[in-house]
Amino acid sequence: GEVCDVPLLVGLLAANPPVAEAWALVHGITVPGIEEFAAGLTPVILLGDILVMDHGYDSGKILPRRAVLQRGTAVLVDGRGRPAVRCLSGSPLLAAPSLSGEVAARGAAWPGFAAGRVGEVVPADREVAEFLLLDVATGVPLRRVPGVVGALAALAGPVVAVEG
Repeated sequence: GEVCDVPLLVGLLAANPPVAEAWALVHGITVPGIEEFAAGLTPVILLGDILVMDHGYDSGKILPRRAVLQRGTAVLVDGRGRPAVRCLSGSPLLAAPSLSGEVAARGAAWPGFAAGRVGEVVPADREVAEFLLLDVATGVPLRRVPGVVGALAALAGPVVAVEG
């Protein structure tokens, strides 16, 4: 399964300065600010398919592309609830521009995928004091302060998900 390991992410970026520079540029921060930025992120599991801008990196170039993250994907969200990092790849994420007109999907669709049911990220208008999450194993709502260390362990034990 996917695991959101913030110290590992920060370490991998620190070990690869060109990738770190590109990663920081996507988020509008500086390379020295990566650790502090990452410390404020919260791991969650998506409860629905979500449209994002995913960013790859190849030969010194940032490669932005619209992508749909499948329900069940582990991501790190920022203090407003916006997906910021895909945990499996470490790739930086941003909100995607809304889709209009006909959408042509590439790649294999997963069971339950429907382009008309893909959600868009609707962030809070300011940093939140806590997230209302859902324990996927029990269905019990729980509250989590953004960026707390306890949230990092939540994926290993009871899995949490963004409500919505």
